[in-house]
Amino acid sequence: MDYNDIIVTVPVADVETAENICNMVVPYGIYTEDYSDLLQLAPQIAHIDLIDEGLLAKDKSVAKIHIYIPASQNPTEETAYLKERFSAQNINAKIDVDTVLESSYKDKWKEYFKQRAVGKNMLVCPAWETPGDTSKTVIKIDPGAAFGTGTHPTTVSCLELLERYVDSNSKVLDIGTGSGILSVAAVKLGAEFARGIDIDECAVRVAKDTARLNNVGERCSFDTEDAQNITVQKYNIVVANIVADVIIYLSDIFKNLLEKDGKFIVSGIIDFRADEVKDALIKSGASVTDEIKIDNWYAFGGTYDRV
Repeated sequence: MDYNDIIVTVPVADVETAENICNMVVPYGIYTEDYSDLLQLAPQIAHIDLIDEGLLAKDKSVAKIHIYIPASQNPTEETAYLKERFSAQNINAKIDVDTVLESSYKDKWKEYFKQRAVGKNMLVCPAWETPGDTSKTVIKIDPGAAFGTGTHPTTVSCLELLERYVDSNSKVLDIGTGSGILSVAAVKLGAEFARGIDIDECAVRVAKDTARLNNVGERCSFDTEDAQNITVQKYNIVVANIVADVIIYLSDIFKNLLEKDGKFIVSGIIDFRADEVKDALIKSGASVTDEIKIDNWYAFGGTYDRV
């Protein structure tokens, strides 16, 4: 698949806020070009004359943030949203759109995906690497360039809360499953089974592959479904690593999906929306008992007072 590359150019001083806004457009991460610290950091890793001349010539007063969406998807809605948010934050942003051929980047991202310890006893490991510590619960992932590697703060927070909550009786619902990493992690941590749902058929296919890669396909199921349409089965744990607006919308639905004393986990919440999400959960009858903040991202966990 080819992609549209939405290129957002902003002053370096505004890059962190701009990245947070851009991350609300896509759930699977962004790529930022920021060369402002190049000269300061270079002596720590190499002699200055080893830096590529092209990098030295880069404009260090601005950063470029890349957002990738399928070429078949018109970027008009995304660019309009970005313009509105940047204007609201008084950020002077220039937005361009380019086309990127899959063949030019398909495997490039793999260079930057390394195995990572998560929580007390988990290891997220690329499928093409040998786990460095097999005493940990190893979660192998080969998500492809269009899905997260499982090391974004929002995913790490969910994994840590799953590690706290999952036991052998757990039946887990994973809303917005993406690569399927949270469903797979749940069963590898001991859950009875996990069901992942996503509105994206491509995500469902990738999630099934992730389960097979980890030899847990018989305890995971994945399908296209909207969470608001689930009415039959209840779960011990419901996890949703999505975005603030969707979590707020679903806050009244979570309690209907949970067994008595069931736990919810929500993530994908940028810091300036955290209080808003927390208030919505409490208003819907939730008790927020756990909170994790990594960088600018929040995750909440807890129970519902009534189910």
